[in-house]
Amino acid sequence: MNTPDTPHLGTLRALVVAQRNWDIEISVEMTMFEAAFGCEIDLEGTIEDPCGECMGAGANMSCRICGGTGRRASRYWSTAVKLPVGLKDGRTRIPGFGVSTGIAGLHGDLVLCVRIKKNEMFRLTRSGRLDAYVPISQWTWLVGGKLMVPLLDGARLVDFSSMDHEIRIAGQGWPKELGSHERGDLIVNLVPQDFRLTVAQRKFLEQMARDERNKDLTSWDREIEKWAQGSAESRYLPPEPKKKPKQQQKTKDTSPTS
Repeated sequence: MNTPDTPHLGTLRALVVAQRNWDIEISVEMTMFEAAFGCEIDLEGTIEDPCGECMGAGANMSCRICGGTGRRASRYWSTAVKLPVGLKDGRTRIPGFGVSTGIAGLHGDLVLCVRIKKNEMFRLTRSGRLDAYVPISQWTWLVGGKLMVPLLDGARLVDFSSMDHEIRIAGQGWPKELGSHERGDLIVNLVPQDFRLTVAQRKFLEQMARDERNKDLTSWDREIEKWAQGSAESRYLPPEPKKKPKQQQKTKDTSPTS
């Protein structure tokens, strides 16, 4: 599946919400596009390295290196992270991007507190369903046809039937899982806009209603007229049996045989 180039958020100064030994927790705000397709982000902030002598424990007897705090002096920290596709609001753990433990190649985790900026065109549910909302003329909605709808990475001209309320576009929704490039469906919700009829439009519609020829409607008109003019007794009589169509009798061939 073709995906857009990985966007870059630029350099953000990370807000260190909490630090638990080797794990660093930060807050990141991003657009829906960046959260869906993944992005590269430069992070920086101030952290405290856990004491390598007591491994951050402080120990019952005060550590001679950290004085029992379990930490060393604070220092400037920065890192570049490529975030996975399909992020959602909430906490996401990125393994191996936290503080060094002092053991070669072993780091804590980076815990992201993700907040996705609201977008007027799209809404992402907790279950991962992506909805788009498209206003549409009442007339266009009644007739059906073609409509330009938004996608996360652009737009598409789609067909829709008369009075459809939803259009489902396969493979244009949110990634099904964190880090997966397989995407769900985009649900486009059509929102017909209120309108006022002109005198000419009303007359035209009334004429169309009079010209309507529909067997079910004609039958209903007859039934409701009988109901309106009937009595409490006649209204609840069992329906009359339908008459069977007469079959044409076959004529006997009386022509002389040779």
